[in-house]
Formats: sequence, structure tokens, C-alpha cells
Amino acid sequence: ERAKVHVSAAKRSDGAPKTAGASESENTDAMRKHNLMKNKTVQSSLKHEDVDIFNCSDLIDKSSRTSGLNVLDGYGTLFEIMGPNSDGKALISDVDPQLLIKINFKEKVNVTSMLFKFGSPPTLKDEDADQPVAKPRLIKCFTNMDELDFGDAEEMTASAQWTLSDSAATEAKIVCVGHKFQRLQSLQIFIDEANDEDALRTFINQFTLTGHQAATFHTG
Repeated sequence: ERAKVHVSAAKRSDGAPKTAGASESENTDAMRKHNLMKNKTVQSSLKHEDVDIFNCSDLIDKSSRTSGLNVLDGYGTLFEIMGPNSDGKALISDVDPQLLIKINFKEKVNVTSMLFKFGSPPTLKDEDADQPVAKPRLIKCFTNMDELDFGDAEEMTASAQWTLSDSAATEAKIVCVGHKFQRLQSLQIFIDEANDEDALRTFINQFTLTGHQAATFHTG
């Protein structure tokens, strides 16, 4: 009796299956399908869906490294105005109209836009009623400048900025274009001026940061 010969399927060096006895056209078709699946996998890994970074990801460092400076106590906090803010709180400046917001990320982030809402002026407590508040007139954005202070923010050129042009506006959207907003480790927002010259404070009802985690590149 002749010994049985077991023939196993072989694989090509490129990973595509090659069936024993298959015709050249069948092998070509198998190779084409293999490459198509590989390309789809690569393309899928390169897709990044923009989300509300604070509410829909874990990319923001929510320790004390992310904070607001010159914030009036007893009203809204930075984390509250970045959240749903269903009770309409407001982040209000304290001793003057300037606010400095510092956001730190756990991973490198690509920021695509920032949205500030200021359509609901806060009701002030009796002890604060003599210092009127107003919406922002000038907002500046800086990137990867962890040590930025108020003096720096006044003097330095921002990566992007927004100036109120319509006194009836209730929101400001800054579209972040270019490499300056790619692969960020931190973001600094400077509210420089109030829209009303007589206002001693500024306020923001909501701040939404949109983007996605930056791709990780391996070397070596």
C-alpha cells in the first residue's frame, strides 16, 4: 500500500495564502483580496473622528494641572463649563476682566476647533453686584506653553485669536488650522478684554474643545 502524502497549504512570503495545485489566476485573485484587506486595515487605523475632548474622551488631565486662573469663587468652575452645564453656571473673572485657562493632555492631541458660549449673563451675589460682568471681546489661544502667565499672554503673538465683531453675538468659534494645533501636550486660553469697557469682569457659560488623539509614530 502506498504511503499517504499530506499536503498542507503553504503561505507566500508576503503572507497571502497559496493553495497547492491552484492556478496562477486563482493565486493572483487571492493576492488581490489579501492586499485589499490590508489596505482597508491601514486606512481604518488612520481615521480620526473629532469628538468633544472633555466629555467624550479621557485625554484631558483633570488634575490641578488643568485649571482657570483669576476665577471668581462661588460660581462656575472650569470643569463645570466644559461639561453639560445644565444649570447654566458661568466661569467669571475675579479682580479684572482677564481669565487664563490652562488645559493639559494625557496624550498628544490634535485640536480642530474651540467653541465659547456666553449668552446667559450670570446673576451676581449681593457682594459682587457692584462689579458688572460682560462677554469677552478678545480671546487668544496659545499652544504648548505650560508656563504662560498673564504678562506673557498680553505681549506674545497667539497661535489663534478671536475678536468680537457683533455685539449681539452669544458665542465664539475658533477653527484651529495648521501644524500649530497638531500633537499638542497643552493648550492655553487667554480672555484678554471684556466687550463692555465699564465691565470689571468677564464670563463664559460653556467651553467646548473638539479634536482627537494624535497618531503615534514608532521609530527604530
